[in-house]
Amino acid sequence: MGITTQLSNHIRGILKVFGPVVGMAHGRTFSERVETLVADQPEVAGIVRPMLQVWRDLKDQITRFEKAVRQAGRQLVHSNEPR
Repeated sequence: MGITTQLSNHIRGILKVFGPVVGMAHGRTFSERVETLVADQPEVAGIVRPMLQVWRDLKDQITRFEKAVRQAGRQLVHSNEPR
């Protein structure tokens, strides 16, 4: 299980303790759904929002890393092509 999945499951677990269940996002992203659930619960938001920011940052870093790996792979393939 990936780190982002573990973190999102942890966020889900914390929310469940305080009442809200994330459930399906219904067209929204996980982070949008979580933000909606904690909007009127400042004590829960104080716990969940920092973890949610880490989750977002991890997702962004993974996306950038995967893009860089794909680009490097394409360059490697093209550099090995006969001319």
